[in-house]
Amino acid sequence: MKTAMEKRPEIIAHRGACMGLPDNSMEGFAASVANKADGLEIDVQLTKDNICVLYHDRTAQKLTGARRPIFSYTLDQLEKAGSDGRKIVTLEKAIELFKEKTRLYIEIKSGKLERKLGITKLIVQKVCNLVAGIEPEFKKNISFLSFDPDVLEHIHNMDTGTGYVLNIDEYAIKEKWSVQIKEILNKTYSVKNLTGLCINKRKLTHKLVTFAHDHDLKMFVYSCNTENQLKRLLGFKLDGIMTDRAQWLVKRMNHET
Repeated sequence: MKTAMEKRPEIIAHRGACMGLPDNSMEGFAASVANKADGLEIDVQLTKDNICVLYHDRTAQKLTGARRPIFSYTLDQLEKAGSDGRKIVTLEKAIELFKEKTRLYIEIKSGKLERKLGITKLIVQKVCNLVAGIEPEFKKNISFLSFDPDVLEHIHNMDTGTGYVLNIDEYAIKEKWSVQIKEILNKTYSVKNLTGLCINKRKLTHKLVTFAHDHDLKMFVYSCNTENQLKRLLGFKLDGIMTDRAQWLVKRMNHET
């Protein structure tokens, strides 16, 4: 059991989820903040008319019923969709409403097609333009995440004054540019411009946590949703735990302390 003097890991609402509300939704964000989550992890994609919206899946099937990518729809089309009751949220609106209230972990989605079409670079440009307008005292509340190391490098080069967290490709099967655990530990991938690492809870090791802290990096995991999962994670010195059950995890961890 943690002592009162020990700092517990940040509790981060994965996809902004809380209390069974839709992910990447204003309702979910508000509930997570109200339940005292330390941060929101949100997913950014680009619309056909170049608006940054919050949505996890590569296709808009949950919204429109069609397996077409988000970038093939305009914002207006997505706002008029919502077949299951969920409403699309723009990144600009989320930043405006929550930058002062909590930490924002903004994951930029990047895949083979997005890179080929130049969409990934455009997302980076649009997101950085939004962040540039944020007051300096609130920029410290923002970190960018991506499985695509090129995304983080581009953002770092634009001097956003934010954090940069690499999502490690724990299965080594995603994209050729993604980074695996062995590349981190063997130092064949440089972490010099990063502020953190993030990995699936099942692949977390003490060696990786030690490496992160030895290099002044924060260590995050996703997604802890059960008591058994939490018991294992409590054996590591983590800086942040992402969860789809923010309300439960806040209560559980506060009881620990």
